[in-house]
Formats: sequence, structure tokens, C-alpha cells
Amino acid sequence: MKFHCENENKYLHPAMSDRFDFPSQKLKKDHDDINEHLHKLSSIIRDLKPSGGNEEKQQQLQHLLEAWEKYMDTVIRHFREEEAESVISTRKAFECTEWGPIIKSFFDNGAKEEFGSFIYAMGEDTFRKDFMRKRKIPGFVWALAFRKNLKYYKTSMAKHMDDLQTNSSKIK
Repeated sequence: MKFHCENENKYLHPAMSDRFDFPSQKLKKDHDDINEHLHKLSSIIRDLKPSGGNEEKQQQLQHLLEAWEKYMDTVIRHFREEEAESVISTRKAFECTEWGPIIKSFFDNGAKEEFGSFIYAMGEDTFRKDFMRKRKIPGFVWALAFRKNLKYYKTSMAKHMDDLQTNSSKIK
């Protein structure tokens, strides 16, 4: 998410503001809120202690789960607002081919887990059959880069989030 917010603020928002009345300050505030949640999560994770009694571990995990749920609520609200407002306006203001250089800057400057999360959230089939096709991205790029990004995200990020969500009923 960190790279998502940075890339949008640096590349996407200025381009959008040139084309239409764009609520960049509101979205920047959303990004600041998301980053605050990320810092809080990092702090909680950094302070987790492997030793201690079950009750202490239970409290630590409960604290982590609560912070994670607040983070996810903020991210989901932000994405829904982007989809309902910004994405629709942007699609009207830009041709698909004009998006290419902007999206490329995201890929060039983002982390592999960020792009992997993008594919993961969209779904592999939709990404390959819709996203890549509309943007005329050659199929071999999937084999060279995109598949690796998705695999990295699944094994290094999604697995841990899924474990936390799966075990949340045991924590509460």
C-alpha cells in the first residue's frame, strides 16, 4: 500500500488534476491515513514478543487483529471511493493508450508485492484476459514478470493475511 499511495500521489494525481476537477487533497489525506495505519501495524508487529504467557500473547494478537481490521476498513473504504469516483472520471478523461505511461511508471517504481497484490485482487484470469489485453501487453510479459510478482505476493504477503483472518476467531 505504501508504494500504491506514493505512486498515485506522484504520478496519477497530477495527471488527473490536469484533465478534470480532481479531489487530490481528499485522496492525499486518505493516503496519509492509510500510512498511519501501516506505521501502527509495523510498530505492533515490531513489539510482538515470542516469549511470555498465553494471556500476554493473546492480548498482543488481539491488539494486532484490531489494528489490522481498522487498516482494512480504511483501505476498503478508500478503494471503494476511488472506484466510484476517481476511476470513472479518469476513464472518461483518458484514452486507454494514454494510461500506458502512467501505469508503466507504477510498475517501474513499485515493489513486486504491490504489483502482485494488484493481480491478486483483480484475479489472475481477469488480469490476463482483460487488463493485459486492453493495454496490449504481450503475453510473454506474464511469464517474465507478472507471474513472479503474483507468486511472491501469495507466498510472502497473502499467506500471512489469510492466516491472521483464519485464526481471528481463536483470538477474540
